Amino acid sequence: MNANRILFELLICGVLFLTGYFMGKDDERTDQRARVATAMETVIAEHNQTAVVGQQVERRSVQRASATETLFNGITQGAILYAQSHPVADDCRLDADGLRLWTRANAGAEAAAAGDQPGDVSASVAAGERRADGSADQSHPDGQGVSPMPGSAPGAARLAGGY
Repeated sequence: MNANRILFELLICGVLFLTGYFMGKDDERTDQRARVATAMETVIAEHNQTAVVGQQVERRSVQRASATETLFNGITQGAILYAQSHPVADDCRLDADGLRLWTRANAGAEAAAAGDQPGDVSASVAAGERRADGSADQSHPDGQGVSPMPGSAPGAARLAGGY
């Protein structure tokens, strides 16, 4: 009997050992699943943040493209109106409206932010008015342009060699 009792106790120890072993494996599997779920939640959150930032960048890009298209459509319309109101430039110079148009077309979006809007040139060309703010881009009262050098007058005669 003593041998049976020892065998029975060994059997109980083996069963308890195997039960503990499999319970530990199950706990390990549960912990592993929890770590994977946490990692997946982190990856999903980072992906969502990246997607939101990407959408914001895309939205700003579309807005800039739209603003640029609007700006250059306005410049094109201003150029068409200017060309229609000034069909021939015999003396190879620009008046104040033409200079504003040229400057805005070559400055891009910065000029629109500075105050000249796409309709400014067409409105002043159509009305035949000067700007009231006394800015340096106006012609002199006698109709001559601002000369880069004192004593010289721009125009066809100066370009042809006459003074």
